[in-house]
Amino acid sequence: MFKLKKLTLAIPMVTILASCSAKVVVYRDIFKDAKDLPDAVKEEAFTGYSGYNATSTHVNTLHIISPEEDHTESVTTYEYVASVVKDDENPGNNAVFYKNVTKDEVRADLHYNVETESFEGTIADPELDRNAYYELMRDLVFPWKGRYDVGNFETNIYEENTKLLNAVSANATISPKNGVKTGNFTISLKSVVSVKDASSTTRVTEYRITYQNLLMRSFKCTSSLFFQGPLYEIIVTDSITTTFTYE
Repeated sequence: MFKLKKLTLAIPMVTILASCSAKVVVYRDIFKDAKDLPDAVKEEAFTGYSGYNATSTHVNTLHIISPEEDHTESVTTYEYVASVVKDDENPGNNAVFYKNVTKDEVRADLHYNVETESFEGTIADPELDRNAYYELMRDLVFPWKGRYDVGNFETNIYEENTKLLNAVSANATISPKNGVKTGNFTISLKSVVSVKDASSTTRVTEYRITYQNLLMRSFKCTSSLFFQGPLYEIIVTDSITTTFTYE
């Protein structure tokens, strides 16, 4: 979504991580119950679904801390809109639209061509497959897809960070406990999660997704990336809030 997009969380769910020592680490997949829903339930939800409209706010804060200079901070707020149309009766109506409103930049504007049986139109990254892009944008609202950073429409589709996923999944909870079966539930973080790499630490302080009738209604995630150098410290914080509405 912007130059620092790789700093945000963007993770499809997996259940096993093999570490460098070949030790297998198994963790509780927070979306497991949703993935295990009967196919008939999933099919009914998918059949009755005609797409969504979404609005998203992404606040990016950059802190630079150095003993030799004054503390500096910059805050940039990005606003996005996205929409998906799914029309099984009239496939020619199928479409996906995604725009960075702040920059007045259309990231994707695709419509299905019945004659060519493919999606055509504008897409920011020419290397992306248009049909696959539509399907991923269409399906990310369903809990059994296990999309973690649904607020960031670009990176959640194509990037992974399984190490961070392990930590967050182990510290998340579903309420009510039987909510997945009814389709109405919330997934939220129980405590702050930190993951260290060779040169940085990522800390997730807020994570909350709400579903109603097996469709995502809201998403909130706040994470910070810490770089520690010999003479400075850089902190990049991303706070993403997304709401979905349906026809």
